[in-house]
Amino acid sequence: MKADNELMSNSKRKLNERKYYSREQSEDGGRKYQKKVEGKKGWFAIYLKSTDKNEETVDFRQLIYNNLVNLEEIHVKYPINSGHIKIQK
Repeated sequence: MKADNELMSNSKRKLNERKYYSREQSEDGGRKYQKKVEGKKGWFAIYLKSTDKNEETVDFRQLIYNNLVNLEEIHVKYPINSGHIKIQK
């Protein structure tokens, strides 16, 4: 059973490594992944994903920036989808 879990973790890790351009190891053995996605009219999103040592997702959110590189919204998707949080200016 342990070997199956390790295989699953390795396949999830490889998939995450392909999907996200930036990653760093966290102190607890998990990883933090980051990916930039270009939007319309100069806007873009940064996807942030945190995993535990078994490569299970523990947090996923999107940071939405406008064309002036000001943070406009945060979308917390996991563990609970709390919707769009507009940044007050």
